[in-house]
Amino acid sequence: MEIAPFLSSHLEVLSNNTSSAESWKHATSWMKECLQEHILCNQPMPGIYWWPTRLLYIQNLNDNPDIKLIETKDTTPSGSYITLSHRWGTAEFIKLTKENLSELRGGFSLTDLPQTFRDAVVITLRLGISYLWIDSLCIIQDSVDDWTKEASQMSDVYHHALCNIAATGAQDNSCGLFANTDMGVIQPWKLPLYDQKVGQVKSFCIVDPSFWEYRVMGAPLMKRAWVVQEQLLARRVLHFCQDQLYWECREKSACEVFPKQMPPCIMSGGRFKDIAPKKEVIYRFPDLKGLENRWESRDKVWHRIIHHYSSAELTRKSDKEAALNGIVKMLEGVFNDTCVAGMWRKALPFQLLWEIDKLSAEPSEMYRAPSWSWLSIDGVVMTYCSTSLDFPSVEIDAIEITRAGDSRISPITAGIMKLTGALRYVTWKDRHHPLPVLLKFEDLKGSELLGWMDKIAFRSDQSAWIIQISIYLDDGNLRGQGLLLRRNIDGTFCRIGCFESKGQDTVFLMSQERQDIILNANSSERNRVLSSLSASNPKCEEQFLEIKAQVEEFRPLETPPPKEQSIIIV
Repeated sequence: MEIAPFLSSHLEVLSNNTSSAESWKHATSWMKECLQEHILCNQPMPGIYWWPTRLLYIQNLNDNPDIKLIETKDTTPSGSYITLSHRWGTAEFIKLTKENLSELRGGFSLTDLPQTFRDAVVITLRLGISYLWIDSLCIIQDSVDDWTKEASQMSDVYHHALCNIAATGAQDNSCGLFANTDMGVIQPWKLPLYDQKVGQVKSFCIVDPSFWEYRVMGAPLMKRAWVVQEQLLARRVLHFCQDQLYWECREKSACEVFPKQMPPCIMSGGRFKDIAPKKEVIYRFPDLKGLENRWESRDKVWHRIIHHYSSAELTRKSDKEAALNGIVKMLEGVFNDTCVAGMWRKALPFQLLWEIDKLSAEPSEMYRAPSWSWLSIDGVVMTYCSTSLDFPSVEIDAIEITRAGDSRISPITAGIMKLTGALRYVTWKDRHHPLPVLLKFEDLKGSELLGWMDKIAFRSDQSAWIIQISIYLDDGNLRGQGLLLRRNIDGTFCRIGCFESKGQDTVFLMSQERQDIILNANSSERNRVLSSLSASNPKCEEQFLEIKAQVEEFRPLETPPPKEQSIIIV
């Protein structure tokens, strides 16, 4: 708990239900302020007159809404539209299919919808809007072609919407948007304190810093993987939670208790729109100018997105890439880069160094992506945040991805990566516990590397090939990171884990040309190769000199350096 640095008089008294007039007063106030005053939320967008393929057209006839499904190519909407983020659940509810397409075009009643959809219709009309987009009613659910087409443009659907209504607190579509509130639970405690600046006692309040993270980010809806891009891409989000309404846009976060602004101590983390470092939030396009050249910042943005995303649930595991496509499309323009199987080309080879949460993740039982991509993993993934101080130890010669169709989200059927680097053979003993295994070289006594398996069962192999991907300095100590590989029958390799090396082991794992000169050649030859190492990164002179000094400390090894090879990882 923390004492918020603002007066308790800034607090608002809550109503007893989020459908009340008091709650709605806050919602309309946030919307009005955002539309009229927020520069970042109202930036011009390409394709101003863009609408989804289908929308629900709502007419309020004698307080009895009449709803029709329209095709926007045939019936041009006359205004903005709202989107709905919801958790499907397991109960049956109305969906758009090939069979009922004509029927829904003809119109249907509010009573045909589950409670969450009904409430969304009411909210849309309250906002003065006549168009609503709901995924299950605007995408033909039993058409692979229609689903693929519509899923590929999710970035546009949510980004062009006026606002996204989020059924954040609802377990499924039967729960509805509105909920009763308990002021005794969520109202912050008031505390009288002496204010030295003014010389008098004032009433402050005590708040929980994890308030937003627990009430919003920990709510049922946020466990759904598709929602990650829905929340990130929407310019405005109105959350309907179990305790109160919450608002977030590019410039403001608020709730009914704190309608003017959420306290800084609460918003210090855990918010979707704070998923990137301050001043580099991915929606603040002016602030992102030049981000493609700031690799550390870019990797942190991607790391936080993927950590959120891989922690969430997918009803269909095959949607792993598709449910992220909207974010990827938007970031490709921001990063000035292309994404291949979840990896940014300009950030390779370092992005190969992702790790799994040691307790929750394993490779997928179904083929979804090549083993070198984190998309092949079910569970929490931590991507590698490279810096300008990382030096690559391999060269990527080619990447080939084969898909089942022409769409960028068509299922991946095969993927290979050809790279050049130095392979070494290591062994270990399987101790049957989740801690890292100790990898040993057969031809270098006293050397040990730390290895982490992507799957517990891989421990039983007790041997593997390794290839070092990166070398860097950590508090002045030379280190390296790389991949654990299993050789396939056809001579290709697949990833089974990753490893970390230190000191002499890092030097030992360098490529043949560098290894041969650095370890066994004279001083002038070593300097020539070390200089070529730093040529790709002129800003790292101090760190480069430290690496050079540490490399030259090691005595020449009696064993020959590894041969540099071109290998294929699938």
